[in-house]
Amino acid sequence: MTGSVHALQLDYLKELFNLGLGHAAEDLEQMLSRNIVMTIPDADIVPNKIAMKRMSVDPATQLVAVRQTLRGDITGEAVLFFEEQKSLGLVRHLLLDGEMGPFSELDEDALIDVTNVIISGINYTFSQMLNCHVENDIPEAQHGTFDDLFSRWFNVKTSEQMGLYLSIGFSIQGQDVDGRIAFFQTLSSLERFLGRITLRLEEDGLL
Repeated sequence: MTGSVHALQLDYLKELFNLGLGHAAEDLEQMLSRNIVMTIPDADIVPNKIAMKRMSVDPATQLVAVRQTLRGDITGEAVLFFEEQKSLGLVRHLLLDGEMGPFSELDEDALIDVTNVIISGINYTFSQMLNCHVENDIPEAQHGTFDDLFSRWFNVKTSEQMGLYLSIGFSIQGQDVDGRIAFFQTLSSLERFLGRITLRLEEDGLL
């Protein structure tokens, strides 16, 4: 693969995510009655271990995270995570509850709903733009430190594998809420994904 083709693939991939996030932001704005800002500050093909270091999160920070597995023509792992107190700000706003007590099962369900909206928006764009079928597994929410959660979800063997790392910033205007979404793929999954992107680029006369 030449450098120019690789750059085109990554640019198109980021554009797909941007389109998907646009769909998701519209739905979230209706849910939260706030402007949603989502950006993609980083995208690269690196070992998962390096990807996790790029997230710039203190390993001891207490997080609330939701992981969702993608299956079908495109596979991968999407992880939405917030610092615990900031996640409470998001879900209490969603639930119209101003009290900031301990994180509850109801809060967890609300955070899972947010994750579903975001991932569904991305999957819709994949399906439309790449003519493929993608399904989501039931999301899994957990609490813990950054190191604890990611070592639990991505074991040593997995962390050494090359794959797509795409980090998405997430913030809500007027609220002290911001989070990160990371999307991981194994190298074999990524090769299939990039193959579909290459076909689309060829159809559009860009290759």
